[in-house]
Amino acid sequence: MSEILKFEPGKPSPFAFISVPGIGDSGPEHWQTWMEGVIGDAQRIPVTDWRNPDLNSWLNAIEASLMTEWRPAILIAHSFGALAAAQYAIEEPTRVAGVLLVAPADPARFADGARLSLSRLPCAGLLVASRNDPWMELRVAQRWAHIWGATLMDEGEAGHINVDSGHGRWTKGLTYLARLAYEARSNPSRRRDGIYLNGQEARLRGSSGS
Repeated sequence: MSEILKFEPGKPSPFAFISVPGIGDSGPEHWQTWMEGVIGDAQRIPVTDWRNPDLNSWLNAIEASLMTEWRPAILIAHSFGALAAAQYAIEEPTRVAGVLLVAPADPARFADGARLSLSRLPCAGLLVASRNDPWMELRVAQRWAHIWGATLMDEGEAGHINVDSGHGRWTKGLTYLARLAYEARSNPSRRRDGIYLNGQEARLRGSSGS
């Protein structure tokens, strides 16, 4: 059993762990799939069309995963999913305790990219970036980490941090998740106050997709 679940012996985790893959979903050898198995009760968002990177679809899928959850969520996201996870956390500050944003894809690659919020995350956030990620240059990752107020973790030359780059049983990723869960539990006030960080935020799910 992973240490991330041992908040209090004999008690369930105070967080709902939600896996948010990118385009094409994450296959059986992907670190997200492995991590879901380690956690045990993690959910994967139910995106209808994994090939169409539509922000509304991902946001609605995260919402669907949290419909019956009373616990605040920790979103474990990769690539395009990381963009959706950050956006959802900003839109729903009372429902998300933390976001693990692994190898986010550059928003400029997508029609929905311009719709991403420029607000600070209202929760704990780690952005794990690679120096040779074909989907986002490190300097762009640094800029978004600054915009979101997320802690940047430099993985060196790790590709897109997926199966192709050798990230299947990614134990270091579990360490990042443990750190994020600790920060989320230690700083709940940031989540409660997050809704006041930017009064100009607009809900996106009613907008048209790409």
